[in-house]
Amino acid sequence: MKKFALALSGLAAISAAPAVAETTYLSFSLDYSQLNIENEKFTSKFKQTSAAAAFERTSGKFTYGGELKTIRNSVDYGRGSDDWSFNGASAYLGYDVTSAITVFASASIFDDYEELRTLTAGAEYTSGAYTFGAAYSTNEYEGGYDFDTKYLYVEYNTNDMSAYGAVMFDSGDEIYFAGISRDVEAYQVDLDVVHSDFLDIYALSGSYNIRDNLRLNGAATRYDFGFGPQVTELSLGAGYMVGENVWIDASYELSDDDRDSFSGFGLKVSYEIGKPGVRAADRVATPMDFYELFPSFFYGPT
Repeated sequence: MKKFALALSGLAAISAAPAVAETTYLSFSLDYSQLNIENEKFTSKFKQTSAAAAFERTSGKFTYGGELKTIRNSVDYGRGSDDWSFNGASAYLGYDVTSAITVFASASIFDDYEELRTLTAGAEYTSGAYTFGAAYSTNEYEGGYDFDTKYLYVEYNTNDMSAYGAVMFDSGDEIYFAGISRDVEAYQVDLDVVHSDFLDIYALSGSYNIRDNLRLNGAATRYDFGFGPQVTELSLGAGYMVGENVWIDASYELSDDDRDSFSGFGLKVSYEIGKPGVRAADRVATPMDFYELFPSFFYGPT
């Protein structure tokens, strides 16, 4: 936890860079959700609270950014409760070798049951609407276990449409990522797919703008595990913009794992402007990103 606190301090120092720098991306979010389960054996409530903030700035040929995220979970069994949390911090620095080539390096800390430290280096090449990238990461747990990961990715971006494909190589295994998004004035829709030997994920989400400050939201996600039950998550809700780019969204949540059904609600306050220019910020996964791939109730206390 001491190293995690130092990472937070360092990230705060980066964000206080000279005023000549230009902010290209800025976001924050605060989420709360609650899922309830009732059957003939027991009644329980799963609650999750999360907070996140991220930024990116440019100064000359340099681009730098970072992200902080914390997730706190609790389960109330009726006769007792458990609480546990996950924390993550990451920071990256990019340098434009030419107008088309960017090299970057990043560091992240993920603190769950055991601290995991990750160092990454890579490069990106941009040609028109396309970006091609490659990265190499070293990962080390506090207890001494370490492993390496490699990434290849490609993106296509226009004003109203984007698509991506990526593959991660990890100790003989591969995880494939693909997605497409369309974002126009009236609506936004996203389709994302993850494939591996042990898990397939299919996620569809979207929103429809009734007015400039009012939208309808919906999402459906299917998790096909190579082991255990399959999980389906559904969400339907609405959002209201209370200030410029500041949204409050509420949703009704349903989840089913082939054994039990969960239902509940979610609340979220969010703010976002821009998009990270160093695409590795979205395409090279941090340990926290992998944690968030799974259903919210997948992990439990130690």
